[in-house]
Amino acid sequence: MSTSAFALPLFHFYCLIGIPQILLMTKVDEACPLVEDDLKNVYRSVYIQKKARELSECLGIPLNCVLPVKNYSEELALDQDADILLCSAVEQMLNYADSFFENQVVEDQDESEDLYRSMNRDQKFINSN
Repeated sequence: MSTSAFALPLFHFYCLIGIPQILLMTKVDEACPLVEDDLKNVYRSVYIQKKARELSECLGIPLNCVLPVKNYSEELALDQDADILLCSAVEQMLNYADSFFENQVVEDQDESEDLYRSMNRDQKFINSN
C-alpha cells in the first residue's frame, strides 16, 4: 500500500470529524527557478500557484490551507525569507488549532449544560415520588 493510499482515507476521516487540515507544500525553491532565485517570489510564481490549486482540488482543502515553505536541507546559515514562510505557516497552524479547541469548548459546554439539565430533571422526578 502506498503512502498516499493510506494517508487519503485518514485525511478524509479527519475532515469528517472537524479537525482542520493544512498542507505544507515543501521545496518550493526547488520546484520553480523564479522562487529559487528569490524566495520572496513564492506568491508571484504562476507554477507554485498552479501546484497549490492542484493540491487543493485533489485533496479537497481550501487553497488558503496550502502553505508554501522552503526546507532547510543544505543551508548552514538561517535565511530570513525562509524563516518568514515557516513562521507564517506555524502561525496559521496555531490559529487553526486555537479555533478548533475554542469550538470544542463551546460544544463541550453545550453538552455539559444538557447533561446538567437532564440530571436536574431526573432529580426533580425522584424527589416528587
